Amino acid sequence: MPRVDIKKRIKDDVLIDERIQILRLHYDYLKTAMKYLDPKLLDRSKYTHWNLKMVESHSFNSWWSKIGKNVLGRKLDAIKEVSTSSKRRSNTILVEIPLDNPTEYSLDKIREMINSKSSNNQSDARLHYVKLQIYLDAYLLRFTKNLSLKQIATELRNKRIKILKQRGSRSAMDRSRTEKFLSTKLEPESLQRQILRFRQKAEIILNNVCKGEFPGDYS
Repeated sequence: MPRVDIKKRIKDDVLIDERIQILRLHYDYLKTAMKYLDPKLLDRSKYTHWNLKMVESHSFNSWWSKIGKNVLGRKLDAIKEVSTSSKRRSNTILVEIPLDNPTEYSLDKIREMINSKSSNNQSDARLHYVKLQIYLDAYLLRFTKNLSLKQIATELRNKRIKILKQRGSRSAMDRSRTEKFLSTKLEPESLQRQILRFRQKAEIILNNVCKGEFPGDYS
């Protein structure tokens, strides 16, 4: 991303996180939990600044423009020299830069390292996002539509393909993997087990969201 675009997203050392789709999904899970789960399960102290009344009645885009971007912007860490004895967080890398190297050469190499690490993380996050969305859709379909098992499987499979294409995942074009996902050729019992597992995952995540965790442990 060009430096100018990055700078536009930074104000007072706060970066509006580009993983907005994950935040949108967190919002959708929270909204679903508020609608379908026991209100006593929701720990409102975990969402003090979210304006839960607005979450309940507004779209994500409306809530984001008024509340979310101020609440969920990410404070940038200070850039500093780190000694080898320092404890390192999982989202960081430790580099050693020869001072006699040309500065631009060193900067290019650092950018290559960061881009390499970031692309791997983004790929994992993309596929993780797809799973979370499918779990939520499987959960919601039982409330919103009176569909047969095969119709539910078809809807979920089509949703998966759509998301993967939008997010540029190669697996969207992998015909064999796509056909295997909730294939209507499966025995009804097997299909039912898979969809039930998706719904159970969603229920666990919804309960995690009530405790202020997203997605939390849903294994």
